[in-house]
Amino acid sequence: MFVLGVTGASGAGKTTFVKQLALYGFKHIDTDVIARKIIPVALDSLVDTFGADIITGNNELDRKILAEKAFSSKKNTEKLNKITHPLIIAEIKREIEAEAKLGTTLIAVDGAALFEAGADKLCNKTVAVCADTGIRLKRVILRDNITEDQAKQRFRAQKSQNYYTEKCDYTIFNNTENEMRQNTEELLQKLNIGGISK
Repeated sequence: MFVLGVTGASGAGKTTFVKQLALYGFKHIDTDVIARKIIPVALDSLVDTFGADIITGNNELDRKILAEKAFSSKKNTEKLNKITHPLIIAEIKREIEAEAKLGTTLIAVDGAALFEAGADKLCNKTVAVCADTGIRLKRVILRDNITEDQAKQRFRAQKSQNYYTEKCDYTIFNNTENEMRQNTEELLQKLNIGGISK
């Protein structure tokens, strides 16, 4: 089994890249999905750390309020990570083991906090997905329905693109879909992984 870790700054286009990998037979393990899955286990700790107002009237997590608080400073982002990362790693391991039993040979583990959480240790190789800051900003505003100021605040609380490119084995540029497709093909040739699945 070959496990490729996919990471990068917010709005770089990791999801689009992973969808392209799926055409080559990669099974996607999405740490954002896992992060939502582990919320019930983490909820009490999140409330203790960030306050009861992160819970809605329906007793569910208000992800937008949590994000505003958690990404308001690097210290708060670290507090969030300390709660969620161990739970996320345990679930990634479980999903990789489950895929191995099914005979899956290619897996892409996708997560912005791949290195911070220690998930890179579960991967054979890692790739940073990058895009110009202006493009990333537009993508995040559109995707999360937030203001430009909110998006910039989130960027300030996160790691720079250099952090990802310096730590990863490879870098993919994803300013346009055509650029990303070409770069994906070149990467998979370097990794000696075959053509698009039929």
